[in-house]
Amino acid sequence: MDRERLERVLRDLERAVKFMERALSRPLDEFVNNDEAVYAVRYAVIESVEAAVQAGLIILRGSGARPGSYCEVFEMLGERGVIPRDLAAAMRRFAGLRNLLVHRYWEVDDARLYRELREGGLDVLKRFAAAVRAQVV
Repeated sequence: MDRERLERVLRDLERAVKFMERALSRPLDEFVNNDEAVYAVRYAVIESVEAAVQAGLIILRGSGARPGSYCEVFEMLGERGVIPRDLAAAMRRFAGLRNLLVHRYWEVDDARLYRELREGGLDVLKRFAAAVRAQVV
């Protein structure tokens, strides 16, 4: 396993989470009316999921696993005990959100995105990074 690369992608994930924390510290109405903040948070979600998937792929490559989708990466990490199963399910939902942001961005409800990230979503990403570190770094 390439531990140096794994550490790099985990740092990228944590950097994106810290950025989102700052951007989401403003009130909801201020956030949704600030195009730069909205687009930046959307991109930070995409970047954080991409980093989490890369971390998962680095770990899974050593076992010969070949996930066919982002969701399968998290499912396999849960099945192998790298992350708890409830965290794997939460990360699969993040993969779905990433797909929505990339492929159907015009359907995104930014107020809902704001609330979900503040009310536990960012904690899921932090838990993922911590769980991966605890298992393999």
